[in-house]
Amino acid sequence: MQVELIEKIIHLPIAEQREIIEKVRRHIEQTAESEIDDEFRRELSVDERVAIAINLSGCLKPENGYTPMTREEEREVIEEYLAEKYA
Repeated sequence: MQVELIEKIIHLPIAEQREIIEKVRRHIEQTAESEIDDEFRRELSVDERVAIAINLSGCLKPENGYTPMTREEEREVIEEYLAEKYA
């Protein structure tokens, strides 16, 4: 079936071949979009959301080895600033 179809298309003028290709491409895009939409319409359960969050945690690497300050380090910086300001 496919071989016969391809043979018929090959013997058509180039303009008609391009038209067929364009129609098939549009059909594939529309079909793929509707399948993707159906897949993402469903709302995730709490367990699925937690699993995604756990899976993503730590996946981004800080630039140049930078690590954010801990709360204790933040407190020390604030204490030093206030001590200098009000000394």
